[in-house]
Amino acid sequence: MASGYTIRTRGELDSEAMKPGNASTIFELQGRAASASRWTTGHLVPFRLIALPMKQHLPVLWRTHRQNCPSVDRKEVDVLCGRNPDRLTRRLESDLETVPGGPFWVALAGALRRAAQQEPEAPQSGRRMNPLRNARPSVVSGQLEYFVPSGEMRDDDGLDADESYEYDSYYAHTEDVAVALATRFLSFVLCRCLNQSGYMEVRVRIEPQDDGGICAMELQDKGWQMTFSRVAILEAKRGLGHVARDPATGEFQPVSTNLLPQCLGEAIIAWKSTPKEERNNDVFLLVIVNTFFRLIHFRFGSDYLEYLDAPDPRMQLSIALDQNKDSAVMMESSKWFNLEVPGHRKAAMCHVLALVRWFRIHSLRDRSAEKTESDSSDVSDTDIS
Repeated sequence: MASGYTIRTRGELDSEAMKPGNASTIFELQGRAASASRWTTGHLVPFRLIALPMKQHLPVLWRTHRQNCPSVDRKEVDVLCGRNPDRLTRRLESDLETVPGGPFWVALAGALRRAAQQEPEAPQSGRRMNPLRNARPSVVSGQLEYFVPSGEMRDDDGLDADESYEYDSYYAHTEDVAVALATRFLSFVLCRCLNQSGYMEVRVRIEPQDDGGICAMELQDKGWQMTFSRVAILEAKRGLGHVARDPATGEFQPVSTNLLPQCLGEAIIAWKSTPKEERNNDVFLLVIVNTFFRLIHFRFGSDYLEYLDAPDPRMQLSIALDQNKDSAVMMESSKWFNLEVPGHRKAAMCHVLALVRWFRIHSLRDRSAEKTESDSSDVSDTDIS
């Protein structure tokens, strides 16, 4: 993400927090009520991020993926990971729809055409408003005053509406195109490549108030019910203006200073607003920028919620510096995968399949633990000898 953020350990994080001029706690941040889409690198230390170097494969998933890959339909995998249709961006959509994997190719062609369009000039203020996308539920920001969902944009800077309309419309549509591509890609992987059967299914989650993601469904007496809403969350980001070649690999990737803090903000909002019965310490974020796709894993420390909910800066700093408390967020991430490139699509597909396997393993483990706890609570004193 090219943010220049190099905090790799708890010691480095605490040292950075105590440097003169740095914000040590969330209370010291200027503009605490900024939406996650306006977070900057100044948010990273107060929100306690430890960011490990980007890896070719996401470590938390690859350990289990190598043991046993989920059952897949090889024919569909070959379609997704094979060569692109000829003249992809120049063919009629009605024509592309008829080829194997048609809906995905239509979305990819649309994203490629969008990425090739000239970016309009930004308004003088440099602020990005997004009137074409819905706000997330206000209860999120009600729970935590310094979290404002990225959809909640306030037109309070006095800009002439005509000045920013073209700019706002361009990026609103760009994000919508990216969401469509990610959704079609995930649907292809989960519904066509992955063999699923029985009474549980992992599906793409499409919601009007956010970019969606992956959820788990269970077949019950009244039909299919969502049992876990956030196997992963999807976050589409605006075109970043340019890509750069990685000197180590020779591959291109998006460049943005503020993409990392924005992703952290979205992950914290999602984690904080997840129902308690679903919440664990892990949040997986699927990031889509134009045709570039990346998987990020945030793991929240066991005392992170206590840190967020501290009533004043003194208490918050005390929790942060207490070596017996785990108040940081650990981040690992995969490389960027360009969905235009067949080999990159295969790697991205493997990450999604590995995520499904990780979720199944951990959900079964959690259910087993809940059942054991329930069985223990049902035993009366007279039954224990």
